[in-house]
Amino acid sequence: MRNQPVNWFFLALSCSDLMTLVSSFFVFSVPVYAESSRDPFYIHWSVQMIVWFYPLAQTGLTMSVYVTILVSAHRYLGVCHPFLIRRISNSAVVKAVIAAAVVFAFVFNTSRWFELHAQPCFYDSKMQT
Repeated sequence: MRNQPVNWFFLALSCSDLMTLVSSFFVFSVPVYAESSRDPFYIHWSVQMIVWFYPLAQTGLTMSVYVTILVSAHRYLGVCHPFLIRRISNSAVVKAVIAAAVVFAFVFNTSRWFELHAQPCFYDSKMQT
């Protein structure tokens, strides 16, 4: 499967989707579980995880969108211009394009890493905010 260039796109797409799903679990589900436990340590821990996993989820989402566009363009050229795609597309070119998409996704989302910060939250002895 590594010989076909389109499979490299699918591998990159599955990795970016996996990154998005795992990060989204820590952004959306873990805070709900932490608040239902009513343990201040878990609540603080979940807030810290949101600060790190939210930008990672956005980066994975951006990467997924651009790899989907790249695989669509690659398949369009493969179907409509088969002789052209044989000349310009090989595994090295596909890997370079995927690497460029990954770098672009991280550069595009660098501002997301500075959007969130955690503030301390204080509880009284009855566990009420």
